[in-house]
Amino acid sequence: MQYLLPLEIGNYYHIYNRGVGKQLIFRNSENYQYFLQKAKKYLHPIAEIFTYCLIPNHFHFFIKIKTIEEQNQHHFRNNLKGDFRELDASKQFSHFFNAYAQAFNKSFERKGSLFERPFKRIKVENDEYITRLIYYIHSNPIKHRITNNFYNYSYSSYSQIIEGMNDIVNSDFVIDWFSGEKEFELFHKEIHNLRIIEKYYLED
Repeated sequence: MQYLLPLEIGNYYHIYNRGVGKQLIFRNSENYQYFLQKAKKYLHPIAEIFTYCLIPNHFHFFIKIKTIEEQNQHHFRNNLKGDFRELDASKQFSHFFNAYAQAFNKSFERKGSLFERPFKRIKVENDEYITRLIYYIHSNPIKHRITNNFYNYSYSSYSQIIEGMNDIVNSDFVIDWFSGEKEFELFHKEIHNLRIIEKYYLED
């Protein structure tokens, strides 16, 4: 099954998951910010993050697993302690989710698993899927009726990509994919205004 695929270096993936029993995994703004902090800590060493969206009971990421050389470059560019060693991508995701779940459980005095297991992953193998995926992730708040306008949704990468000031996502990749910032914005607005969002719905 797709969600059991190994995370292989150099490949692109749609990563997504939700709370056990569809329960909330984000209850306040601090939860969202802490989740992104942990994403940066655990995922940046092994992956490029291109887009993301956090919804109260689930999340989506579009990523690329870094090659050994790219991991090595990240290690020395960020002056990380110790000699470089290759990291296992699946284990990094596990550390990420466990760290967040432990803090969440402690904060809300709960016990047990927070996320469904295993986390879902779909290998992205063609250009059309990349385009659909980027829009799908950014439009997720509309799909789940959280907002009618995703442009200013606080917990997705859309506005941060346009601003180019986010240190979590690789904005340049996404802007280049659409051949420019204006084209990136226009594509999102046209699909939204034409009300054909359903065409871009993918797996949840």
